[in-house]
Amino acid sequence: MDLIMVRHAKTVDNILKIYSRDVTPLDPILKLKLIETKRKLKEFNFKNIYVSELLRCRETLEQIIDKDKHYMVDSRINEFDYGDFKGYTYIEINKMYPYIYGQLEKNTFSTKIPSGESYNEFFSRVNDFLEELKEKNENTLIVSHDGVIRAILSQICGLDNFFNFSIENAKISAVSFMKDYSIIKKINY
Repeated sequence: MDLIMVRHAKTVDNILKIYSRDVTPLDPILKLKLIETKRKLKEFNFKNIYVSELLRCRETLEQIIDKDKHYMVDSRINEFDYGDFKGYTYIEINKMYPYIYGQLEKNTFSTKIPSGESYNEFFSRVNDFLEELKEKNENTLIVSHDGVIRAILSQICGLDNFFNFSIENAKISAVSFMKDYSIIKKINY
């Protein structure tokens, strides 16, 4: 099974370097980068299409697939839930939540964000989605987020490598899952 993954185009929140809100739209000018993404997607064969329920991914999907294509919205491929951190910069969060920020540095994967989730919960959610795809064993396109794509790549390389990946906006990454092993085929294509 091949899994083709597209990160949404850049948002205003990405530009401002704040944790994105669920209804953050794409930057209208940077949305134009999706023309190249759509062209490159023609190189891939996929039967199923899934998209995060968050606005920036749905807007991205509308730009890269034909309007007659069927797709499914799945909350399991929503971005990591930053809860109360949404709408703030790293510096603001450090001032507002020094204890939580400190806990994140010490216990990154198990610390839960206020009104959000822990990385362990996030990995479990994404892994549940991925295992379901593997059972179907059909080439699939997902339009999702940096964190989701890194979590899937980390399933291949080990979860400790989660922070070693950098996934660019409006770029394609692809992996193949075989019975006994997996291959990362492209990152930021």
